[in-house]
Amino acid sequence: MAVALVATLVRIPTLLAGRHLSFDDGVYGASAIAMRHGGVPFDGVFSSQGPLYLPLVFLGDLLGFRTLNSPRVLAVLSGALIAGFVAAIAGQLDRDASSTRARVAAVAAGLFAATSGALWWTTGPLTSDGPTIALSCAAVWFAFANVRRPARWRVVIIGTLLGAAVAVKLVMAAPAILVCALLLLATRRIRTALIAVIPLLLVPVVLTVAFGAGRVWEQVVSYHLESHVGSRNPATHLAKLFSTLIDRDLLLTTATVVVLVALTLIAIRARRTRSSRGGADWLTRATSGLTPIGLWLLVTIGVLAVQMPLWRNHVAYVIPPMAIIVGTMISRGGLPSLAIVTASLLILPHQFFQTRAMWDPEPYRGTDAAIARALRALPPGAQVISDDPGFAWRTDRRTPNNFVDTSVLRITSPIPGVVIGSATVINAATTPQVCAVVITSPERFGALPALGHLLAGSGYELDVEAPNAEVWIKQECRPNARARR
Repeated sequence: MAVALVATLVRIPTLLAGRHLSFDDGVYGASAIAMRHGGVPFDGVFSSQGPLYLPLVFLGDLLGFRTLNSPRVLAVLSGALIAGFVAAIAGQLDRDASSTRARVAAVAAGLFAATSGALWWTTGPLTSDGPTIALSCAAVWFAFANVRRPARWRVVIIGTLLGAAVAVKLVMAAPAILVCALLLLATRRIRTALIAVIPLLLVPVVLTVAFGAGRVWEQVVSYHLESHVGSRNPATHLAKLFSTLIDRDLLLTTATVVVLVALTLIAIRARRTRSSRGGADWLTRATSGLTPIGLWLLVTIGVLAVQMPLWRNHVAYVIPPMAIIVGTMISRGGLPSLAIVTASLLILPHQFFQTRAMWDPEPYRGTDAAIARALRALPPGAQVISDDPGFAWRTDRRTPNNFVDTSVLRITSPIPGVVIGSATVINAATTPQVCAVVITSPERFGALPALGHLLAGSGYELDVEAPNAEVWIKQECRPNARARR
């Protein structure tokens, strides 16, 4: 599909970017390198995401022939699939639309998704949100197709896709599950619809058991439940949602506002001219026209309001339903369509500027460049511990398996098997393979008591020193010493 190709092409610069583009990008890039060397998710290689996510990263890395950039293949594929399925949903949404109108809806919605700044930030750099959104969109598309042509095999696919989404990111799959459930009920085949529950539960349960239920629970569920990082105020979360949309997606946000105004005026007019005939039942109304997509959007916003903690990457979940609604309204023509197109053309230059970090990613500069030079100068085989693991990945260095994720949630975690403390770092830093420790954040390694003093007493010396950044290099670095013996 053309929009999927567009989504792929615009992500080539992020695929080839010479630096890590976000903290998550670095974490999962480092995780891919660890798995290349035999690391197993949850058993050594720490994973805060569902049990399907790192296997998908492994597969993407394999498809990219295990080059330095290949871990991001999963992100690019996710972006392409999201754009393609968003276009497909928009194209089949209006049953009474002509083929031309359906194509307009598909292309418009797909292009909005392909070029969305919020989606670009989650499907250019490597994140767990990209695959979750892609799987959710695929499930919703199959659910719409099943309304038109009910079939048991489609129900099984819907359940499997939703189960896979749950196995990547549990909470954020909930909105798609609700929409698909409504669409399955719309067929009036309750027994057939219930078949979807089997793979929905089976996929995450089997994967959880395969990787060790105790370890998965500790690293995925307990890890997040015990977190005290970030705000827990829904109003603050909604403000963050809106500000992120303004920062990254002013084009689609403006178009959505225009659509909401138009739909409100249309609803008022329809209410005034409504006949006294009996209306359709609630299920028919809930699964007709744009209603299920609107429900998808509203439930997603509700989930984001209570998501703990809420990161800016999570905002990308509202983009597919927004793009579908806007694309559908454009295809219907009239004054609303003209208003959307006009507003989009006026804001397009600003959107181009907003997404520059994605289509023109900068190389390492200043302190970041000094850190990268210090790590590249290490001898072959040297491993690196960093509170920003992307530096290790982008300098072609491996991190010890337990340090692929050094997020602030691990620094502050009360869980013994999860928390990273000064002793954890020193114990790993004194092994022969580790030759450098990087401190870049006062909230991560910078918050560990006396870490610099402990490193100095363990054979390390300060090689790079800058505000909020230090690189400690082992004075006698012999990463292959154990192999020689």
